[in-house]
Amino acid sequence: MLDLLSSAAFNQHVPKAQELLEQEFDRHQLAAERFPPSISPAVIRSAVDSFRQSLEIRAQRDICSSCGIFCVSSDTRRILDRDNCLNRLKEAGLDSCGYRDGCWSFCLSCYRDILSGRIPKFSVCNGVNVTMCDDYPVVLKDLTFVEECVIARRHPIGSILKLRPGNRRSPSNYYALRGHMVVVPQNPGPLLHILPSPDLRLQDIVKVFWMGKCQSSSDDLIPYLQIRKTRVLNALLWLVSHHQHYRDLTINYSLLSTWPETFIPSQISANITHVDIPDHCEREGCKSRQ
Repeated sequence: MLDLLSSAAFNQHVPKAQELLEQEFDRHQLAAERFPPSISPAVIRSAVDSFRQSLEIRAQRDICSSCGIFCVSSDTRRILDRDNCLNRLKEAGLDSCGYRDGCWSFCLSCYRDILSGRIPKFSVCNGVNVTMCDDYPVVLKDLTFVEECVIARRHPIGSILKLRPGNRRSPSNYYALRGHMVVVPQNPGPLLHILPSPDLRLQDIVKVFWMGKCQSSSDDLIPYLQIRKTRVLNALLWLVSHHQHYRDLTINYSLLSTWPETFIPSQISANITHVDIPDHCEREGCKSRQ
């Protein structure tokens, strides 16, 4: 009896399922005949105008005075300069690029924290924000990569520098390419307390490859590898006076006195890898490789 009932129910639903499949097939067939739809010039102009307006809106950005990130103007909030909730942040330092017409701009996250009486997570009060665009000191600008290495207190990341001769023939070839290398696991050790450090092994931090059959000259290497003693000393003096993580630093005047005014460290120049095989497959721009 159970088998007879199951068979009857099956026979009852089969015609209904077949009908639904036929209707769906007819709809797909009709949609296929109508595709692609006819798009009028008016529709195209409307779509282009909508896209342009969207780009213009997204391009209107403000900077957060607390964390320094760029965000869409419509997503920023402003607080009057005289508002007492900004007192602590202003003492630590706000980015003046976010100040306009007597108000400070903030991203939504920092804005909610400020109104709640909390210190924003990525604010200067937490020693996090280092993006103050108007407070970057002149003594730290335009330092070569090697000069930055000798004033850094820790080097968890190394760099690979690939150079070409200045008289390259093809304008599409880059002159220099720099990338990072990270060794895992790492043991960075404690922060350096004496700079420049006499124990610094630049050959372990910077690896230079010279591409081309001609030998490298000092003119080719100076823009990237030179050390200017005066620039290094001025940078360290500024950091000791203004940077909270450098206040306990001791400047190694005895080592600095042995340096010439301008030089390329022998640790680097003596360990340059010369590659005379041309790499014509590499060109200017960004190219991903698997």
